[in-house]
Amino acid sequence: MSNNNLSQRNLFLLGLVCLMIPMGADAACDDPASPGVNWLGCDKSGLDLSGADLRRAVLVNTNFTEANLSKVRFRKADLEAANLEGANLEGAHLVDVYLVGSNLKRVNLTHAVLDYSRLSRADLTGATINNTSFIGIQAYSANFSGLDLSGVTFYKAKLQEVNFKNAQLKGADLKETVLSRANLEGASLVAASLNKAKMDRAILIDADFTNSDLRQSNLIGADIMGANFSGAKLGNAAWVDRKRCRFNSVEKCK
Repeated sequence: MSNNNLSQRNLFLLGLVCLMIPMGADAACDDPASPGVNWLGCDKSGLDLSGADLRRAVLVNTNFTEANLSKVRFRKADLEAANLEGANLEGAHLVDVYLVGSNLKRVNLTHAVLDYSRLSRADLTGATINNTSFIGIQAYSANFSGLDLSGVTFYKAKLQEVNFKNAQLKGADLKETVLSRANLEGASLVAASLNKAKMDRAILIDADFTNSDLRQSNLIGADIMGANFSGAKLGNAAWVDRKRCRFNSVEKCK
């Protein structure tokens, strides 16, 4: 084969390799906000990114402190260990987002949707949560302590070992949630829906379950010292001592 033919063949192969390299592989911190952008470890603190489309974006270890992220679309984005402290996420779309180990202290999540996202070990201390949806989230060992979560939807969420100490969960939707070993000490769950919830070995010391729905729930091994079950529906619940409550049990497991 001639040198000219070899050269043409090499150029052809080089072209194929270039085509195989994923778009965005050379993305940098100065790239504009767009779906799939790679801002790994970038500093975006204090920026106004409201309304941006960051679906499927790589935002691992990205610094978004005090940034305006209202109405941003984050669907399927990777925000592992991202710093979102003080960020405004009002109305943000965070469905199926990876937020494991992220810093969500003091964030504004009013009207935000976090359905089916992963928030294990995330810290939400001081967050503003109002009309927020957490349907089906996985939040093992996340910190929601002291927050006002009244009326919030956690339907079918996996909340093992989550810290809800002293949280306000009045009227919250916790149906079919997994709260095994969760800390609900001092939490207010007045009129909360906990139908079929799993609270085995949970810390329920001084928790207030007044008028809540605990039918078919699992409280096996839970610590209920000082807990208030006034008016609570306990029908068919598995009680702390493994006893099955009668279908018409109210306030006390009979």
